[in-house]
Amino acid sequence: MSLFHANAGQAEIIRSVQKDQEYIENIRSSLSEMLLLLSHRQWFKYNAACKLIAEIMYHHYAILNNLQTLGEEYTGIIQVDANYVMLPNKALQLLAIILECGGEHLADRVLTYLDAEIDRSDELLVSVKNGLHKLIGTLRMIMPYVRGFHTSLFYINGGKYHISKRLTNINYVTMFSHMPPYV
Repeated sequence: MSLFHANAGQAEIIRSVQKDQEYIENIRSSLSEMLLLLSHRQWFKYNAACKLIAEIMYHHYAILNNLQTLGEEYTGIIQVDANYVMLPNKALQLLAIILECGGEHLADRVLTYLDAEIDRSDELLVSVKNGLHKLIGTLRMIMPYVRGFHTSLFYINGGKYHISKRLTNINYVTMFSHMPPYV
């Protein structure tokens, strides 16, 4: 049975993401404090990674244990596959979390790698190298605009708040669609 008509609205998805971010921030803060207890040197060296580690810990715990995140539970939404029939498989959920947590960084690393490979290539003409460098520069420049455009689409049409959910085709449905709204 398809749950297409139980699509979660923008408000539920945004509240879910906000609630998840609160819990992730609590985990990040605790990790940072533990790191500070170890040594100030370690804190300066690794504190920037605490947010990424907190996000991965939070989402992976939920995925590996077949649980909703606390934000999803708070708003009464669940993730479903592209056909709105069943939960997405764990590999797809893990890919979505990896893309969500490090997708922009990964894209930047790939573009940096391609830039270096173009420079190392002896087989490409100088004009082709210049054109490819220009293309890579343009891709780097438009990445924030793609994120903004995607967010605009979400606010207009609903659906997927994160680009990672769009790429993996994971949808949200509300579990309480059959209940009357609060009066």
